[in-house]
Amino acid sequence: MEKSKVFLETKEIVKKFGEVTALDHVSFQVRRGEIQGLIGENGSGKSTVSSIIFGMLAPTSGSMALEGKTYRPKSPLEARANHISMIVQEKDTIDMLSVAENIFLGEEASFGKGGFVNTAKMNEAARMALNIILAVKNRQNI
Repeated sequence: MEKSKVFLETKEIVKKFGEVTALDHVSFQVRRGEIQGLIGENGSGKSTVSSIIFGMLAPTSGSMALEGKTYRPKSPLEARANHISMIVQEKDTIDMLSVAENIFLGEEASFGKGGFVNTAKMNEAARMALNIILAVKNRQNI
């Protein structure tokens, strides 16, 4: 696939919780081969826009496109079926699971077969994902 092709696009996303506007016309694109981070102060809408993309919340208005097609996931499972994942904030993790198990919750079958999970393979994939996040964070000096 062409690296510069737009993978995900949000257009004018608005999210209101009653009278509170959490997102006010958020638009951005993520292209294939890019690594992007959402950076902002607490309450700036990072988790809200991520939750909309991941299917945990529905936008009040606006639209999204995934590889040029309308994208409006109704659940995280639907988002994952479309190759969208989200590493959630600490408060949303499941205490009895490891970091790797929390990251790949619902995707265990991709790390094994016959009902057995290759935890070493899962841990390595989690390590790689977290290293990418750390590299982005370090590049932004945050």
